Amino acid sequence: MRITVSSAMEDHKHVKMRVAIYGGNGYVGQELQQVLRAREIPYVLAARKVGFVDDIEVENELSLLGATHVICVTGRTHGPGCNTIEYLEGGADKVFINVRDNMYSATILGHICRKVGLHYTYIGTGYMFAYDKKHPIGGLEFKDEDEPTFFGSAYSVVKGFTDRQMNFFNQNGWENLNVRITLPLSFDLDQPRNLLSKIIKYKELFDIPVSLTILPECLNAMCALMEQRIGGTLNLVNPEPISLYEVVKIYKEIVDDKVDPTAIGVQTERAQQLLATKGNCALDTEKLRSLVPILSTKERLTKQFNEMVAQ
Repeated sequence: MRITVSSAMEDHKHVKMRVAIYGGNGYVGQELQQVLRAREIPYVLAARKVGFVDDIEVENELSLLGATHVICVTGRTHGPGCNTIEYLEGGADKVFINVRDNMYSATILGHICRKVGLHYTYIGTGYMFAYDKKHPIGGLEFKDEDEPTFFGSAYSVVKGFTDRQMNFFNQNGWENLNVRITLPLSFDLDQPRNLLSKIIKYKELFDIPVSLTILPECLNAMCALMEQRIGGTLNLVNPEPISLYEVVKIYKEIVDDKVDPTAIGVQTERAQQLLATKGNCALDTEKLRSLVPILSTKERLTKQFNEMVAQ
């Protein structure tokens, strides 16, 4: 019988995995590969690009890879000439790219995995929620079962409906783990897509608490759940939201005291405009913490920054 997130507190046998990764060459995909190597989990990068080739080619390749699990890290957050999701705003050409890369690739892989009997993990996003009257800063956090509430960008609209599709798969008993990450961060300062390597260079940072996904820890947690063939939707973020200003403040205290950004307070006009137009939010982690041990955002950052200094 399929294991759901809510029943995963029961004892489970360790399941040996062989993972096929789609989208493994991007930033999150590269971090995932590091985690799999550290856990000694064999994996292979799929060669066929979903949505670019006929679906039968994807299915035929997958049948030859010998995988027990599939992870989808495909997605589009930027493109030529634009390093943000603003790249996806525009005409039909951008709609085509957005739907292909942020919806179709994820959902068709789910269908194929269902057909051939493989456990499927989709790494989605939390950038489809935003603080509101019911979920104010410091108040109620968005839960795993909540449906998207933020539709302020083409990216968030498409990703929101992809998330709903994954929930539909789960309700129909598919072996599908739908994880939501937000503001993914790691500790390789030479990686240009890494949030940390960006924000330590900024002169100003918003002092608005948000959920963060510290990739090395959260991806380890995800792999542990995959080994148990767990399914369901899960907010894959570290507990306790923190502002990007606070992240750099901790970095300054431990790693580099020359870093000195200015805080943009939550009550400023710029911050209020950001809150009104962007998907800033806090995701509830009660379910995640019931399944796997995971440090709070501040605890993990402090620990990792101290290790960086000790190297």
